[in-house]
Amino acid sequence: MNDKGGIIEKPPSSSTSALGTRLLNAGKVCCDSVDSIQNILNGLKVTEKDIGQTLAVMSRSQNERDTKAPMYGWNVQNFVTATTEVTPGLDWYKVIENLDCEDFFLYDPEGLNVLVHAWQCSPEKQHPFPVDKFFDKWKNVKGQVSALYRITSAPTSLVDVSASSKRKIVDMEDFKSCSRETRSMALQLVQSQLNSLDLIECVLNLGEDNPTEDVQLFLDMLLHQSPELIFLGLIQIQPIKQSLHATLLKQLLMHYLTGSPSSSLVLAKAQQGNPDLLRQGFVEKYNNDPKSLTRIMDIVMDLQIFPDIMGDLPFFMAMDMAALASRRQHLNLAKWLYETLLSGKEGLVRAAIEFLDQKVVAEQKRNDPNTPLTTIPLSLDTVATFLKIISECQLDPTEQGLLKEVQAKSFRVYPDLANAGIQLDMNTISAGATSTTATGASSSGGGPTSAATEESHAVSPEIESEANEYYVQLYSGTLTMDQMIDLLMRFSSSSVKHENDVYKCIIHNILDEYHFFTKYPDKELSITANLFGAMIQNRLMPPTALSIALRLVIDALQNHEPGSKMSNFGIQALLRFKGQIPEWPDYCQQLLQIKYLEQASPDLVQFIRRALQQQPQQDSNNSNGVSATAAVGAQPTMPDNNAVRGGKGLSITGAGNGDERSVPDPVFTALYVPEVPYDGTNDYTTPDESIQDKILFIINNIARDNFESKLDDLKQQLEISFYQWFSDYLVVKRASIEPNYHELYLLLLDALESPLLYRHVLRETYVNIKILLNSAKTATSSNERSLLKNLGAWLGGLTLAKNRPIKQKNVSFKDLLLEGYDNKRLIVVIPFVCKVLEQGAKSRVFRPPNPWLMAVLKLLVELYHSADLRLNLKFEIEVLCKSLNVELDEIEPTSLLHAERPKQKAVSVAGRLGEHNLAATPGKLIAASSVHTAGSDAEAGLSSQAEPELSTMLAEIAPYITFNSQINMYSTEPDLRRMVVQSIIQSIREVVNAIVERSVSIAALSTRDIVAKDFALDPDEEKMREAAHMMVSGLASGFAIVTCKESLKPTLVSGLLAVFVHHGIADALAEQAALVTAADNMELACVVVERVTIHKAKTQVDRALMESYTTRRNHREQRPDQTFIDPEYASMARYVARLPPPLRITPGGVQPGYLGVYEEFARLPRIKSVNNTGNDGLVDNQSGMDHYSSPGPMTPGGNISHTGRYDTLSMQQGSQGGPANSAQIIERTAHLVAELSILTNQFHLPSFDALPAQHDIRLIIREILLMVMSSYDKADIVRELAQQLMHLLYRSETQLAIETHVVLLDRLCEISPEVAQQVKAWIGRADDERKFVLPVTLALIKGGMIHLPDYDRELARLVEQGHASATDYTARLVHATLFAEPPLATRQDMIASLEALSRIRNPAPDSVKLLMNELRQLTAIERSEYEASIREQFRVQFVDWVKHCQLAGSTEQSRQAFIIQLFDQGIFKNGGNSDTVALFFRIAIETSIEHAMRQMDKDTNKVSVYIPTDALAKLIVGYSQLLVESSNEHYDLTQFLSVIIVVLARYHEARQQQFDQRPFMRLFVSLLNEYHHSSDTLCITALSAIGNVLYVVQPRHFPGFTFAWFQLISHRMFMPKLLLTENQAGWSLFHRLLISGLQFMSPYLSTELRDTTRLLYRGTLRMLLVLLHDFPEFLCDYHQSFCDVIPASCMQLRNLVLSAFPRNMRLPDPFTPQLKVDLLPEIRLEPHILSDYAAALEPGNFKEQIDEYLKTQTPSNFLNTICDQLRTGDEYDVTKINAFVFYVGLDGIGKQTQVHQSIHWKTLEQVLVELDPEGRYLYLGAIANQLRYPNSHTHYFSCVLLSLFKESDDEFIKEQITRVLLERLIVNRPHPWGLLITFIELMKNPCYKFWEYKFVRCATDIERLFETTYTPRLYSTLQPITTTPT
Repeated sequence: MNDKGGIIEKPPSSSTSALGTRLLNAGKVCCDSVDSIQNILNGLKVTEKDIGQTLAVMSRSQNERDTKAPMYGWNVQNFVTATTEVTPGLDWYKVIENLDCEDFFLYDPEGLNVLVHAWQCSPEKQHPFPVDKFFDKWKNVKGQVSALYRITSAPTSLVDVSASSKRKIVDMEDFKSCSRETRSMALQLVQSQLNSLDLIECVLNLGEDNPTEDVQLFLDMLLHQSPELIFLGLIQIQPIKQSLHATLLKQLLMHYLTGSPSSSLVLAKAQQGNPDLLRQGFVEKYNNDPKSLTRIMDIVMDLQIFPDIMGDLPFFMAMDMAALASRRQHLNLAKWLYETLLSGKEGLVRAAIEFLDQKVVAEQKRNDPNTPLTTIPLSLDTVATFLKIISECQLDPTEQGLLKEVQAKSFRVYPDLANAGIQLDMNTISAGATSTTATGASSSGGGPTSAATEESHAVSPEIESEANEYYVQLYSGTLTMDQMIDLLMRFSSSSVKHENDVYKCIIHNILDEYHFFTKYPDKELSITANLFGAMIQNRLMPPTALSIALRLVIDALQNHEPGSKMSNFGIQALLRFKGQIPEWPDYCQQLLQIKYLEQASPDLVQFIRRALQQQPQQDSNNSNGVSATAAVGAQPTMPDNNAVRGGKGLSITGAGNGDERSVPDPVFTALYVPEVPYDGTNDYTTPDESIQDKILFIINNIARDNFESKLDDLKQQLEISFYQWFSDYLVVKRASIEPNYHELYLLLLDALESPLLYRHVLRETYVNIKILLNSAKTATSSNERSLLKNLGAWLGGLTLAKNRPIKQKNVSFKDLLLEGYDNKRLIVVIPFVCKVLEQGAKSRVFRPPNPWLMAVLKLLVELYHSADLRLNLKFEIEVLCKSLNVELDEIEPTSLLHAERPKQKAVSVAGRLGEHNLAATPGKLIAASSVHTAGSDAEAGLSSQAEPELSTMLAEIAPYITFNSQINMYSTEPDLRRMVVQSIIQSIREVVNAIVERSVSIAALSTRDIVAKDFALDPDEEKMREAAHMMVSGLASGFAIVTCKESLKPTLVSGLLAVFVHHGIADALAEQAALVTAADNMELACVVVERVTIHKAKTQVDRALMESYTTRRNHREQRPDQTFIDPEYASMARYVARLPPPLRITPGGVQPGYLGVYEEFARLPRIKSVNNTGNDGLVDNQSGMDHYSSPGPMTPGGNISHTGRYDTLSMQQGSQGGPANSAQIIERTAHLVAELSILTNQFHLPSFDALPAQHDIRLIIREILLMVMSSYDKADIVRELAQQLMHLLYRSETQLAIETHVVLLDRLCEISPEVAQQVKAWIGRADDERKFVLPVTLALIKGGMIHLPDYDRELARLVEQGHASATDYTARLVHATLFAEPPLATRQDMIASLEALSRIRNPAPDSVKLLMNELRQLTAIERSEYEASIREQFRVQFVDWVKHCQLAGSTEQSRQAFIIQLFDQGIFKNGGNSDTVALFFRIAIETSIEHAMRQMDKDTNKVSVYIPTDALAKLIVGYSQLLVESSNEHYDLTQFLSVIIVVLARYHEARQQQFDQRPFMRLFVSLLNEYHHSSDTLCITALSAIGNVLYVVQPRHFPGFTFAWFQLISHRMFMPKLLLTENQAGWSLFHRLLISGLQFMSPYLSTELRDTTRLLYRGTLRMLLVLLHDFPEFLCDYHQSFCDVIPASCMQLRNLVLSAFPRNMRLPDPFTPQLKVDLLPEIRLEPHILSDYAAALEPGNFKEQIDEYLKTQTPSNFLNTICDQLRTGDEYDVTKINAFVFYVGLDGIGKQTQVHQSIHWKTLEQVLVELDPEGRYLYLGAIANQLRYPNSHTHYFSCVLLSLFKESDDEFIKEQITRVLLERLIVNRPHPWGLLITFIELMKNPCYKFWEYKFVRCATDIERLFETTYTPRLYSTLQPITTTPT
């Protein structure tokens, strides 16, 4: 590239012709006239060569400072005229030919203009410029290339290469039959400058002969400009002789074969011109990339050449294409292949076999994810067709052998070929499912099957072949499994030696093939497993073979990973001979030691365990070491375990050998696999192979587009009995390896609508997750971890994504992570957990701030910061946080990693107890060890009489059991916790039945009698049932708790003692540990007993009252109008009559107040009120200490530590011989209470809750309670202490003292209910002013010591009596309770007091006034909350709309129906009102904007940011359409859309500098898009409304919205549509918008630009360019108002506006010699003006004054005052100056007088003289603003300007006129036409004497500038428009 941006280097200088030398010496002046040139020509003999060389000199670049072209501006026309007159016979074609000289070089387009202009002035001007002369072979190659470059870059109006060429590349006739798109593309090529075959050939020759850089750059330019024409031209140039030609053809052909928008056009033309080349391209592309066959097929079918080209392609490619065409149903593959192979061509059959072999091998490699796809795979049908057709051909032995090998491979890769009718040759079985040689397996050495080969090592080939034949038939489906077994049974007992040999060979082969089972396909391995198990099941194996077979099954299970092929083989074989397993007890024991077998097949394990329990005890102390299996004659003797390959794991010998080895415990124990779900009616089986194939085919082919049909097919095939098999297949074979299809499979599960199948799938997911988590291979294999991650995502999709929880008993994620941390397996567990939790992003429940989710996230964050994780694990956590839209740094980490925790965690009862064998525990533990909990199912050892409620409770009790941290054995003995759990469960079970029966019988009987009496006249059985339940629950639970501890505690202690002793703990320590553990868990055991009791009591009382319920129900149905009387009422009527009135029965039923008695039963204290013994009381009081610190219900992990003073006291109490007497206890407790009071008043803690757990205050309370509980006279002691506490309570000085006294008083009242009633009765009486202590009352309310309704009535009575202190106290109390945080009472609780206070008349106490004022404020707040609820309702409705829009099935009709329904309901019904609708849309806008801002701050997926915004736009458009349709007249949407202004203004004002304009811009763009697709009427109305809204939010008012505003007004769906409205209806609106934008920018453009304003300027410039190009009439009509707001410094911006001219006008060339502007027809036309220019003249009657002066020239001093009127303050009013000039000029045009003779010109001239320089500059600019396209205005003002220049005597004015014109011309294009002709006239016309003035020649640079500007080169050589204002 040269420094001018061209591609041509400057040639070396050379000599010039004589004529050229003379012209150069004479300079440009010699061409000013024809005579001067003729003088130079005198004496010279001028030839075509001289003229050509001279033109070469003239055409050199005028910007280039060349010694041979020092001058500039040759008058070519005068030169050509002179030479033609001197030498009239010149051949101008030869002149062009003689340009081939050393001087010729075109630096720029102006050089070409010189040549063309010379040609147009020559006698040959009627002919086109001879471009073809440049296609010949030139000497000056650089000059030729420069000329070709300029010619191909020139517009066709200057040089038409195509018209001058003899041969064209394309013609429109070639595309007659093509589509419209193709013809449109072809038309562009036809009109291109490069549509010349001569040009292409010329360039090709240049590139071959002169491979210089210039030629290469020129060729690259042509390829970039139009590669289509270059390619088509190269095709037509024949023959291909040059390497460059061939190289370009190949490159371009590959380019279009790969794909290009013009490929169809180019390749169609190539097929017509050179089909062989196209075929070669197909072959080469296929050879380079066989996967490109699909693209080749598309091209072939598009060109319709498929049948013809098949015969020309290589046979290998033809077969591949035929296979693809067959799949697309373009070809009958069988027919084509058959005809082709039988055509007789040699080698075709072998080639077909090799082709098929390569395809099968490639398909086999596809299973490896790391192997890329190298070819187009064949379908099953295609492979079957090839095999079938090839097998029908005549094959030589070599081909037969090859075919057999391919068949064997095909059957391995395509197992379903048998279903397609293909039979595998029997001799090929060795390559398929079994081995053909027995020696192959036996030679492997040392294998477990070597013994099986001893009897069959000499099998004949015939026997081997026949045995393999049966296998082939079995695998192909010809022979069923039952038939195979029958055949073997017949052969095994046959007397025919041949059949017996075949039987042995079959047995031998299946055992020998064990080594190769891992290579079998899944289907064949499943068949083999069934056959293996069936042989054992039917006793078809000899003893030796049976022993080997059983060991092989153990080997498959033991020495292979869970879930592997071999593991599945072993399980499937076991299931087949399950009935025979109990015959081998030792074998059963060994199977039970395989850990994962229980998860993989729990039914099988349960079967084995039951079988072992039914076996008689065998002698395990066999002194001779004989296996226990030897005692059974029919059972095989199991060889030593070392015979099994690997030997690791379990012993297979009897228990007496003492060689048992246990499988190590799994690393991750925080998972539990639930039992196999059953429906109670079906047994699970594996479907037949045919059904399996159908189901697998459905799953393989299901997709969203065929979902419904495939679903129906699956429902027909999938029975309930297949659920277990199907769930295993779906999880293992699909979900674990196909994460991309999880959504499809989940959709399939949902569509099947089977909860049972869902549980099966969930269980299989747990099974495989547990296997992978605990597999050692997972930690080292990325593939295994990928499977685990996939299953994690699948588990999350099954549960969290569907708002279903993952139960803690199934998976404890925190424990999983901690176990992974402890065992250094975080690389396994973290990705799994993250994948599960990621699915929470799709949930409404399990997403932040869900507490469960956040707890796991906090632990993950702790691991992130503290566990020294690898980067990939940290990345997993970061991705999880991003998916859940939470910031990692905002999550507070836990502190669990370094906290002390036991090594063995009891994560769940089911998860741990079910995985250990406790058969060895002696004595009482044997019973406990038989309890195995599993999920929610009952334990195995449950009594048949146990209640389901008890079973459920015991199954869930483990997490709540307390393990005292002081008992170190819990940490050192891993199994101790499990034993303790079992012992506690067993103890509860032993005592619960007797307690429940006794408690329930008493409570139910009492409840039945009392309820029957109370409800004798009540007809409502539901009310009766509810009352009975409340009463019986309270009574039964109380009875149970009272009696259970006496029997429960010794049972717990004895069971626990046995556990501790069994673990080797000393008796003393064991007893102490048993007592502590029993005490810790006594309350928990009581809770279990209580809940079981309540459940059974309700059932019992319902059974007792069933007849009463039925009686009432029948009465209501049969006699609803009669009063109900219970039949049993007569027997009790006489007793009822004696009852006092409150207790008597009244007709109509039990009154609401009376029901309160039953409600009190439901509120009776449960466990914490029962305290029988000292230690029991301690436990109870520790757990339920007070209302301030109670831990609530059972909490997992809520271990309570009993240490310090409390434990000392309990031990001392337990060691005493008996309790002290009452007097001693009263004295001691009174002393402690006094000490407690002093202590509490010394501390200033805010509340009792703030006390530490072991604080002295808490310890004293425990000591007091202990002493009270140790006494037999509890009531008296409590009464004494209560009196003391009440006295101290009202004298307490601190809040801590008050709360402590209340807590102790509450605990004492619980010990003695009798005293509690007295205390509460005394507190409830409010007639003593000493009790008006507000903090004490509040503490008593919190502690439940005051019954608020009664206390409220008592206070109301005092207020109504006018008790002043009571009134003030009541007001303060009501205020404190209602306004506390949280509130201690409701208004309803204090209603009586509030009513009494409200009736107080002035003067009311200040406290009452304050209360009433705040209540009124609260009412106002509640009202605002109501309004907030309305807003929330609107927000919910809008969210529903957004969700509806996101639905896949959402259509325009459904959305419109939704809108109609939305605005026809609730508060919108009956039309609502505009304010309501506006509020709704305001909330919708705020919601969508807030959503967008939040999402953008999080930098999430940009697509989801604006989903609510886009939905809002649809809603607005839909509603506006309803408005327009419902309105009879034109509806203005501006008011409706103005709600956007309100929201935007609020955000703009609130956020200031942080205002984000993007969401609002997206809203407007979405509105434009939606209105664009609506009806034309609505669209126009909406555009007008949006324009009005944009006018309101213009940048001057909302500067933060500036960029979005400019982009919106120039949007393609706004500006063009608004300007294309009918009758130019939208012009005025867009004019206002554009004016407001320019007014905003004007101050910034007058100063130095910054980055932001420069961007705005560039955008405005581009917008005006679009208007100039597409809507020039708009700029023409409003040019005046635009010029008013464009700053004077923005010359280029102003030029853009003034350069516009109507599209139907063709501008004359302003540089045309002798151009007569006066004679132009357009010059007399008056332009259309829409600007209101006269409005600026209205103020001060300025317009009327101008009119008066122009008519009468009065007043005479008017012109002297104009200068002042053109000012506004100290500055000139540009708008008024422009209006004045334009108004006067238009009036002068209307008078049609000579310009310089009219009063108008004189007026303009006089004002110009009067103005100062600044005003004169603006004044002259106003005149120049009218120099536009040819019209009457341009002509008039051009004449005015020229006259002012000519007539003025002031040279400074002339200089200013020149400046105004020149500064508008020296900027970049475009330039107004009128400006150019005016300036050219000024400089060219001698009458103006322009060149004589000093300012023209005052400096060399200025003079050169004028000379440069004067030349016609000015207009055509200016650079493209820049974006910087001048």
